Order: sequence, then C-alpha cells, then structure tokens
Amino acid sequence: METDSSADRPRLGPLDPGSQVLDRYLIESLLESGPILRYQARRDDQSFLLLEARRTGEVSQLSRQRELLSGLGGEHFLQPADFFTAEDFDYAATPWPGERLEDQLASAGTFQASEVEKLLQELLEKLDELHQQKMLSRSIQPSRIWRDADGHIKLDLWERACSLGSDGESEEVCSVTPGFSAPEMYGLGLQDQRLDLFSVAAVGYNLLTGQRLNLEARESFFVIPPPAVSGADGLVKVIMRGLRKKPEERFESAQAMLEALRNPSSLAEEPTPAPSPAPAPAPAVKKNGKAAPTGPEVAMFSHIGCVRRINQDACLELRFSFYEKSRRYDGWLVTVIDGMGGEAEGDKAASLALRTIAQEVVAADLSLRNGRQTTVLMPEDMDQRCHYLLERALRAANRTIFEYASQDSARQGMGCTITACLLAGSKAYFAQVGDTRGYHGREKLTQVTTDHSLVGRLVAMGSLTQEEARVSPQRSIIYRALGTNPDVEVDLFDREVAPGDRIVLCSDGVWEYFEADEFEHHVMAPQSPQELCQKLVDLCLGRGADDNATIAVIQC
Repeated sequence: METDSSADRPRLGPLDPGSQVLDRYLIESLLESGPILRYQARRDDQSFLLLEARRTGEVSQLSRQRELLSGLGGEHFLQPADFFTAEDFDYAATPWPGERLEDQLASAGTFQASEVEKLLQELLEKLDELHQQKMLSRSIQPSRIWRDADGHIKLDLWERACSLGSDGESEEVCSVTPGFSAPEMYGLGLQDQRLDLFSVAAVGYNLLTGQRLNLEARESFFVIPPPAVSGADGLVKVIMRGLRKKPEERFESAQAMLEALRNPSSLAEEPTPAPSPAPAPAPAVKKNGKAAPTGPEVAMFSHIGCVRRINQDACLELRFSFYEKSRRYDGWLVTVIDGMGGEAEGDKAASLALRTIAQEVVAADLSLRNGRQTTVLMPEDMDQRCHYLLERALRAANRTIFEYASQDSARQGMGCTITACLLAGSKAYFAQVGDTRGYHGREKLTQVTTDHSLVGRLVAMGSLTQEEARVSPQRSIIYRALGTNPDVEVDLFDREVAPGDRIVLCSDGVWEYFEADEFEHHVMAPQSPQELCQKLVDLCLGRGADDNATIAVIQC
C-alpha cells in the first residue's frame, strides 16, 4: 500500500491562511515575502505581526538579526518578544504595531505635503538615533514603517540592518527593495548613513506622488521629475537632494537632512552645468619636421553590468598596416557586438561573429590591395567597395551563426546584434544589424545607425516619440539580428571624417541609460577616448546596469 509522504517533505513556500504554528498562532494573511517573511497572525483574539525565516544549520536570517538588534535601544524600533523555533524555521512575534504607511497609501491615496514633512522629520529623528548607535537600517520603505493610533511611527529593521564599521562604513552587499534602495545597495559603492537618507527621500516621493521610483529601470536614472506639489517647494527640494545618485551629493547625515527640512531656505540652488565644447582636434605628430600619420585613437570597454551572470557582449579593434611594393596601407575596423539567445549561447554568437568578420575583412582587404579581387562583383568606387566588404563580412557571420545554431534545437533563437565601423581614407563606413548604435560627433553628435527594433520602427513612423520609446516595455524587441535567419539585410552608412571627429559604437546596455542631450554632453566633452569609455560605463553602473555595457570610442 502506498502512503502519502507529503508531511515529510520540506515546505518551500509561505504558510497558507488558516495554518497553525505550534498551536500558538493562527496565520491570517501573508504581508511580505523575502528572506524574512511577515504574516498577520492571531492568538487569543489578539493580532500579531509574525516573522518567519528558514534555518540553515543552526542559524537563520532572523536569528542573525536578533543577535544584532538585541542591544538596540529606543522605543521607536520594532522589538519582538516571543522567539521560538518550529521544524526548520525560526519565528518572532510582536503585538500588532498599528498600520503600515504602504497600506495607508493604498487605501487613502497620496499624503498631504504637511503630513509628509512631519513624517519625514520623525523618521529622520529615529534614523539619527539609529546611526548614533552605529547601525544602518537599509530597509527604509513604506511596508516597514508603522504608525500607531496616535500617529507616531515605529521602524521594522528586521532583515537588512547591519553594524557600521569603526570607519563608519559597511561594504556588505545584500538584497534590495526596488524603488527605495540606494544605488550603493546594488554593490556600487560603500554603504554609509547616506543610503538610508536616499531611502527616506524615496519614501517621501512615494507618499507625495503615489509613484514608486523604479530604480532598476533605465528611465529612473535620467532626470527624476520633482513632485508637482503646490506650496511645498522646500519639502520637494529636500527630497530631490536626498535622491541624488552620488552619496556625496546628498546630505551628510540624518541630522543635516532634518535641519534642511526645518529650514529649506538654507539649501543652495542647484547649479546648471555649462555645456562642454567639442573636443579639440588632435595635433599632428611630426617626425623629421614632417607630419607623420598617426591614425585614429581607439578605446574600448565592456562590463558585465549589475544583474547579468555572464557578459554576452564582444568588441573588436583591428588595425592592419603593411607595406607592399613600397606602398603603405592602413586599415582600422572597430565593432561592438551584443549576443542574445540565453546565457549558454548568446556569448557564443558574439564570438563567432567577431572572428568571422575579422577574417573576412582582413582577407578581402589584402586581396583588394594586390589587385586579385577584380570580378564584376567588386565595385571600382571606393565607397561601394567598403560597403560591399562590410556587408559580405556581416552576411558571412550570419551564416556561420545560423549554421551553428541549426545543429542543435537548444540553440534556436541565438544570435547577436552588431555595429561595425571601417575607417578608410577620409571616411568612416558603418554596417549595422540590430539595435547596437553608431554615432558621429563633430560640432554636435548625430546617430548614424537606425535601430532594428519595434519601438525604433514606431518612432520612424511617427507613432512614438523618442522619450516614449526610451521607457517603453517593448524597447527590447528587435526584428533583425545576425544568426536568426539564413540570410540577413545589412544597413550601410558612411560619413566624412576629419581630425578631431569622434565616433562612438555602443550596445543598448549603454545608450538606453542616457537621454540624447545628456549622451551628447558626455561624448562631446574634451576627454580621451579611454576616459569617455570608463565614464559612460560607470554612469550605467550607477544607474543599475541591468544589461551588459560595451562601448568603443574612435578619436579621428
């Protein structure tokens, strides 16, 4: 006879409503999931907040937090009194603390500015007390802020609280709360009191507007619109200062932010950055009194980002210089490739494309130079020849990827997007498939390539603005890539270039993090190609970088 062994199986999910915990607490509802689960429970006709965490060996996240928070003084912080263990879980219970700000916002709508200001002042007072005890919350969010019947708040610190080191900082990285965790919580900098201040400002923004800042989406890291609240300029100014991306541009402490709330006129007006001039032309290098050809300066950089487990991007700088029959020949090929189709094969597609294109371009260029490639398929015009060379290379890469993918059904859908630039004479020749981009900068920056994406098509048709396209949930849908079909259409462009011009190739993991004006401002600033690559990628990382970020900069 078969027996039901379900009772012996470990529980994977949260407790269901109606469940009993050691016949002591009756579960009524799940309030919040995470490393520590929160339930509304009942015992003897009294409501409780019940915390639960799975044990690993002899400890759990709850037991670790209990050890940390046991010495925390102050009546403004949640301190459960009933701790116990049942099966593989640790529990802590405390009488129902009141009502969460999150629930008040959901039921009554946005808060009045005067109420938000009062709440933030009280919250900052509690945080100052916490920071004085050398601790960080790292969990400031409306679901962890409770208000009692008298309107006073109590903080639930149970999950991410940590001690500050002797230097006042902590480098520990932990889970984040989208919309309320500061950029440092994504591992992008040292963690100190200022990350709690960012969260306070995010709470104020949420209560005023009803909107949660989607800090894991690209649009949140351009310009956060100030809350449109009449008669609350001071409050808005403090909130926006607290939401600065760089910790050093926020307030130094909870006390400083509190003083600014009480006296907002003390805050200086935000400076307006002056536009940067275009980069100056690079001076010619002279040898024996004569100008020597130096060629373009090229820099590349690729980063895995903050979220992905593998970097599927690839980039290539290929310089080929040779003398033949007493003549010198120079060529430069620069490409940026963005793999797609899953972690197992997206990087493979990018690698196949990179190698195939390099081989094709070099072999074809050498054949052209010695005059062996003179068939009717090869145009005599230089522009047409360079276009033909690039198009043939990208189509060869497409075939290579497609044939490789066809060998195994698990590889279906693998491919990559690409922008390649070939420099020859006084021109830059571009070949592109997908939504990687090529830009050309002289007095201003212009986008050379056209995105092969759904939103790109809608923008071209006039059905969508650039701003709407940038935040559209469909912005990642592309309709053309290398390797997804047996043949591919390649877009070709060319631009006249002069000394001092700047060319930028980048994956969507870079350009999607910038508005057009901001991107132009950074690209056209006087700095070296290497400095520009590092700066733009650093900005992407500071803005969440949920994709690989790859960029190549050519200084002509």
